[in-house]
Amino acid sequence: MTPFVEAVVRSHPQHAARRRLEVARAAQQLADSGRPSPLLQAVEARFARTAEAVTAAPPAITSLDGALARLATTTRTTDRS
Repeated sequence: MTPFVEAVVRSHPQHAARRRLEVARAAQQLADSGRPSPLLQAVEARFARTAEAVTAAPPAITSLDGALARLATTTRTTDRS
């Protein structure tokens, strides 16, 4: 992975709550303009699950592998379709 992608994945738990709100605003703007985005709705749901998991058990993730493992534990089977 590129350094940028690694940074985004590692920081996902830390920033999930804020990113969820940003994605929700973008999705609402698109919906308001008559262009709803199922993709953004799915991304918002992903951030929401991570934010909930972080609230329940804050992570101490320092590596890419740790971040990926954390994401795998909070991913529902239906997310992988």
